[in-house]
Amino acid sequence: MPVPRPASFAAEPIAATSAAARTLSEAERQASGVGAAAGAEPDVDIIVLGVLLGGADERALVRTPDGENRRVSRGDVIAGWSVSAIGEDFVRLRRASQTRELKVPQ
Repeated sequence: MPVPRPASFAAEPIAATSAAARTLSEAERQASGVGAAAGAEPDVDIIVLGVLLGGADERALVRTPDGENRRVSRGDVIAGWSVSAIGEDFVRLRRASQTRELKVPQ
């Protein structure tokens, strides 16, 4: 059964406009202890904001390292990482032999 689209899941990508909305750098993430809670692996500056599943149409809203919010599908490339899977609460990324699974923050 598809997960309903949250009201906060924008129809179009929106750009982060405030310092509070920007992506944390690795140093800031380590200092604040935000890493896993924000849905990002320590070496991946991509944050999963939400997931939309509907049959074969799997999409996710992510925040890229430059602070841009983007809608992505399987096969899209973000900051050198390829989206290999989108699940109910995660986005799986692949780059060469590396794989990272980023969780949607609770």
